[in-house]
Amino acid sequence: WAQAHELWGPEKETAKARVRIAERGWHARDATAGIAMSQVMLKDFFGFYPGTQGNPLRPPANFTFNGQLHHVRYGGEYYTIKYVNGKPVMEKER
Repeated sequence: WAQAHELWGPEKETAKARVRIAERGWHARDATAGIAMSQVMLKDFFGFYPGTQGNPLRPPANFTFNGQLHHVRYGGEYYTIKYVNGKPVMEKER
């Protein structure tokens, strides 16, 4: 997933298709694909469920990988979420 690009025009199903991206005032569908992907990464991969109480991290069940997600804003600060051996850990960035 990336920024939404729409292929359009009479050759929209060929390599010569015209391409346009969302501009201010266009329908939200052009932007929602990016938001959906960010939610997949934050919640499903890194277990980040921000709230007003308690720990914002919930490790996904039966899922393990090693990775890092940088510059996650939470509580007015930026964090790196490291996912190591099945557990997410938030480290405040300097």
